[in-house]
Amino acid sequence: MSTTDQILTRISEMGYIVKKFTVNGVVELHAVRIPDGHAEIARCNDGNGEEETYRAACLLAHAVGIDLEDG
Repeated sequence: MSTTDQILTRISEMGYIVKKFTVNGVVELHAVRIPDGHAEIARCNDGNGEEETYRAACLLAHAVGIDLEDG
């Protein structure tokens, strides 16, 4: 499992549904918490490859309260 997938799995385990979109050539990740509907969106404006998806996943993790530096 890639690091990006591990991050997105951690977000999902917090009760979020996570979806990846490509919007105007850039990657955008959405996390919606069930059942209250709280949503966070992270985007990397540099493209839609693996590196950009990883960077967006890190931003999304931070937005939902995961400290990646803490493990």
